[in-house]
Amino acid sequence: MHPSVPAKSLQELIKLSRSHPLAYASPGIGTSPHLSMERLKTLAKLDITHVPYQPAQAVTALIGGETPVLSISVSIQLPHIKAGKIRALAVTSAQRAASLPDVPTVAEQGFKGYDELNWFGIFGPAGMPAATAGRLNTEINRALESPDVREKLGQLGLDFRRNSLAEFAAFVRVEVPKQAKAVKDSGAKVE
Repeated sequence: MHPSVPAKSLQELIKLSRSHPLAYASPGIGTSPHLSMERLKTLAKLDITHVPYQPAQAVTALIGGETPVLSISVSIQLPHIKAGKIRALAVTSAQRAASLPDVPTVAEQGFKGYDELNWFGIFGPAGMPAATAGRLNTEINRALESPDVREKLGQLGLDFRRNSLAEFAAFVRVEVPKQAKAVKDSGAKVE
């Protein structure tokens, strides 16, 4: 959030949106940050207008005061938060971000069960042999455990979870319908 906005918590932002028109920047229509904010708008009855940008332009729009609120991955805004150019009100994951331990989650601020991630996964072609997929999973998890990779992910404000093939498949089975519903509910269209 732009430092000039008087809200110091998510609940204060919700209250402010009911008396002052607000807009939020995101890194584009249909992105995880856009859909996450649209879900929050519905849950909180938050009156705020979406303004899509390219990722770097969304941050620039917030810092320059074009939009007072921003919904985007922690990694992109972390240097600006640390420099005091952006004020973080909430993280959308179920747990606080390791890179922003003092910033409460959306769930902690009155929206129990809210857990939205900007996640990355590695997929292979359909029909990939189970042994090959298992070996790739093992090696990717091993790489994620290396001190150099962990340090770099931490510098970027990215948390990671080790997943087995079954755990990741179960996550995707839940996430895809959830995201499809969010797209439908938001009215987002491919242009």
